Amino acid sequence: MPTHFNDQQGRPKAIETHIRLFSDHFAAATTGGWRLREAVEGLIDDRWLEVKPKWKPFRGTPVNYGYVWAREL
Repeated sequence: MPTHFNDQQGRPKAIETHIRLFSDHFAAATTGGWRLREAVEGLIDDRWLEVKPKWKPFRGTPVNYGYVWAREL
């Protein structure tokens, strides 16, 4: 599921998306000595549906996330 956009020169670009379970992220990070400090999830909500009303059947579905990791010393 690539994300498409145009670069500063107007040329089309695509970023490949890889879907992973949170448990995969967690296992890889903690094995490497990292500790999860914060996690935030974005859901399809009313603000999202104002822009993409056809996505109404997906209300409440996670669409993005952010993690804050700290290296244990």
